[in-house]
Amino acid sequence: MTDTFIPVDADAVVTRYLDAWNASPADRRALVEAVFSPDSYYCDGASEVAGHDGITAMMDGIAERFPGSSFTRASAVDTHHSQARFAWTLTGADGATIVDGIDAMRLAPDGRVTVTLGFFGVTIP
Repeated sequence: MTDTFIPVDADAVVTRYLDAWNASPADRRALVEAVFSPDSYYCDGASEVAGHDGITAMMDGIAERFPGSSFTRASAVDTHHSQARFAWTLTGADGATIVDGIDAMRLAPDGRVTVTLGFFGVTIP
């Protein structure tokens, strides 16, 4: 079996990923293009989208639904091979937790995300 480890800074990828989620609509598209590969696939319990257009529209929809909210990382980034996972929290403008969960992603050699699989209500201790 070939070692498929891709030596990228997963912490930096996750930081940019969360920056895209937390960006203003005017800035989000450029961040999505920097973080996700053009054919990237994203799926969680509420959404299934692909590509820069789909991911941007999905993120814009969450921002509209929860104005003033923000995503933060709630765990270390766990990695192996070309994969990473981490826990996150979506906090409302009032500081209350809206939802938390875990995202697992596959990273391309250039450090961009090719696949994201999200789960709600599961955290990494």
